[in-house]
This record gives sequence, C-alpha cells and structure tokens, in this order.
Amino acid sequence: MPLPLDLADYEQTASRMTAILKEYHRVKDNPTELRNFYRSLDRDFVLGSSIYIPGYTKEVPSYLDDTFLRHNQAAAVHHLNYWPMYTHAHSFVEMIYTGSGSCHNIADDGVLNLTAGDLLIIPPNLRHAVFANSGGIIINLIFTVDYLRNHYSAVFRQNCPINDFFADIMMGKPPTKCLLCHVEDNAPFYNLAELMLNESLHRADSDILNDLLILIFRLIHREAQVSTPGNVLGSRTMYDIFHILQEDFSHITLQMLSERLHFSPDYIGRLIKSATGKTFSDLLLEIRMKHACFLLGRSNLPVREIAIQCGYAYSDQFYKRFKVYTGVTPAEYRVRERSEEWQTDFDI
Repeated sequence: MPLPLDLADYEQTASRMTAILKEYHRVKDNPTELRNFYRSLDRDFVLGSSIYIPGYTKEVPSYLDDTFLRHNQAAAVHHLNYWPMYTHAHSFVEMIYTGSGSCHNIADDGVLNLTAGDLLIIPPNLRHAVFANSGGIIINLIFTVDYLRNHYSAVFRQNCPINDFFADIMMGKPPTKCLLCHVEDNAPFYNLAELMLNESLHRADSDILNDLLILIFRLIHREAQVSTPGNVLGSRTMYDIFHILQEDFSHITLQMLSERLHFSPDYIGRLIKSATGKTFSDLLLEIRMKHACFLLGRSNLPVREIAIQCGYAYSDQFYKRFKVYTGVTPAEYRVRERSEEWQTDFDI
C-alpha cells in the first residue's frame, strides 16, 4: 500500500484515510448509503493517497512482486485500521508487527489473531489477508529474498527455527506456513519499527533501513518465542466464518451463518469452538465489544448510536453486556480513555 511521503503531513493524512475506510466499512452493505458515500468522497485525495475503496478505486493486485519495494530491499508500511480485507500474495517476505491493539491474519488454512508483541512472518507466495479494526498500530515490515541473502545470512548463522525458516526461502523452497514470534517486552520492537516506518516515509535510505531491520532481527533472536502456529490451522470454512463475522457482526446469528455456509448450526458451533476455544456467542460478543471500545475512545457518537452499530437495539442490553465485558460502563470507559493522551493511528 503506497503511503504519502510528506512526513509532516502523514499523521493527519493517515487519520483522514482511516476515517474514510471506517465510514466505508459502516455503509458498504447499504446500497443507498454506499452511493451517497461514494458521492461525498474527495476524489483527488482518495486517488492521491492510493486508498483502496472497493467499487470506487481500482482493485488491489492479488500478487505483488519486488517492484512494490521500489528502490530498496527493505521497507516498513503502516497498515491502516479498516483497510478492506483482500486475499493476496507477494514475492517478498512480510512481517506483520502488532505494536498495540490486535489484528487478524487469514489464510486458506486458518485464522490467527495477533495481539501486541506478536510478529508474524509470512513467506513468499502464501495467500493471506489482514484485517484490523481495534484502533491499534500495525506495521508491516517487508523485505526481499535478496535482502536475506545479502544481509541477514551474513549476520545470523546459528541453527534455530527462524534461520531454518529463512534458509528454505533463500534456497527457493518457501515454507507453506507462517512463523509466529512473540516478545514480552514490546517497547524496543515498537521503537525500532517506528524508526523504520519514519525512514520509509522520509528519506528511505537503504543502508539505514537494512540496519534497522537487522537490529529488529537481533532482538527477535534474543527475546522472542518462536513457533509455527499449528493451533490455528483450521479449514477453509473457518476462514469464511471469520470473514462473515467481521463484516456482519451487527446482525449475524448462528442460524444465518449456518445457512450462508450450508452447514448445520451444531457443526458451525463445534468448528468455532475447536478453532478459537470460544462459543459462537462469546466470539460474536468479543468482536462487538472491541468495536464498541474503539468507537467510544475514538468518536463522539452517542452511546445509543454505538449500541445500534454493535447490534443492540436496546441501550440497556448494550450497557449490561459492556459492563460485564469491560468492568465499567460505556460512559466510564469513554472518560477513562479520553483522560489519556490519545494518539492517532500512528504517532510520528
């Protein structure tokens, strides 16, 4: 996803782009509201910022090659919240870093929920999709196979899972699964990823980008727990379930979900429980409450409107569910979040 290169304007631009994407996410299933949304857009801004709005802008390529990185072998890209989910693959390696909040990586073989401190390394040619709506900060660190050959392999030689993973890539045998890394002390990774994003947006000095990524890998080697996330390898059906829940959480029911997927409600319920450890109701509640928390912290919408957007026709029902989920009332949550110094989607 190309980003504006004027660093001074980036924060404002990213916030504006996110607001547009969020509004698209809200109206996309209502043809009348969607048409009005298209008419209201500033076309020059949308096209100039390379924002992706289905039905309005060109489709994003389903396959990206090394030219996406332009003149460097490594770069960082800010993944905006509410960026429409689309399945794609690429010739380079991608590391999805969750600095705060959460996001979801979806592949043909399952769904992986990423939280703060997670780094998911995606090999070349693996089809996947990413979706974030928690208000968190997600940074994609991308680098070519040549980067691994020219820089990484000269520094890291010991036998370990991450080196084996990259060795297969360098030998032209990309793994068919991702590699998940997690760090308890998130601050050093966040700072380095922020520096790498700043450099990508500003001067894009290839030597600095290469060195910053090496520092990130040094921290991974020293601090991270590394694993192949086999516990999330589900079926194509689980991919569809998660996609539908993210798109239609305000009104979806287990019966509706089952009918759309042509399975019985009991089967869908067991599949969700097996893949996530949660019941359908618990998973739906979690998605709704996370969306409510985002709106309370980042918008001035009345609580009643937030309740309706989250699928609750009656405010008292929403208040009760929210209090049980968070331990505070919606009003208390909003006051608490507003009392902190809120950053936009990414602070430069």
